[in-house]
Amino acid sequence: MTRRDGNAVSIESELQQQTRLWLNDLVRDLVLPTTSGSCSSYNPRATHTLSNGAARISLLPSLFKALPPTINMKDSIYKRQFDATHDAPLPVSHISVTGTGTVSTVLEEDGKGFYHWYLTLHLSPQDPTGDARTVTLDSQPTNYPEATLIVKSAPPCTDPHKVEVTVPMLGGPTASEVVEYLVEKGLARYVYAEGGFGCRWWCRVALQKLEAKGWVESGAEDKYVELQRECAERDPERFPTYLKRGTFMPKD
Repeated sequence: MTRRDGNAVSIESELQQQTRLWLNDLVRDLVLPTTSGSCSSYNPRATHTLSNGAARISLLPSLFKALPPTINMKDSIYKRQFDATHDAPLPVSHISVTGTGTVSTVLEEDGKGFYHWYLTLHLSPQDPTGDARTVTLDSQPTNYPEATLIVKSAPPCTDPHKVEVTVPMLGGPTASEVVEYLVEKGLARYVYAEGGFGCRWWCRVALQKLEAKGWVESGAEDKYVELQRECAERDPERFPTYLKRGTFMPKD
């Protein structure tokens, strides 16, 4: 809603409002844990039936091409799969920007999507002989075009086709400190660009914020941009050469 001369004026048609409510019900489907060992929470290419909420993500760009975002946003964060007790106090040794083809917020007509990118925090375990632990920070347009920041504890990604760039974390911040800092800097108030694009720009801004804080080395964003360029040269059908930028919204 937006206000004009003190009167509430709807910015959505009745059909768009109904569809938005329908999509809100999908959030549960989009972030339910999987047992297949994939690197993220949902796979929109796994099935093409509308009975599966994950498949319905492919309809979002066509449904909401003309749907304007709200003027302001509240922080939108999903932490149900974040093991705060175990992982929150652990220091982050390295951070990766990870791209995987198991998830795509953009689908072409042939069902082949672009790679989706997110952050991976590599934790320093209290027991060096224990299993490796990571926390992923993944901005997904669960209420298209508005995104939810999904914070998830998980084993390291085992997708053999993943691509990523990794840089050391400086100063020893904990997982919870990194998450809280990025939320404070607006990374949980993001609106995707038309067509479902925006994850690459979200990751670049996150690296910019971490570099400004002194938690990653200077040039970390440049390394990520170079990786994108190399991937686009190798497979432009999965790695677009153009950059569409989403919008970071003022806090409601």
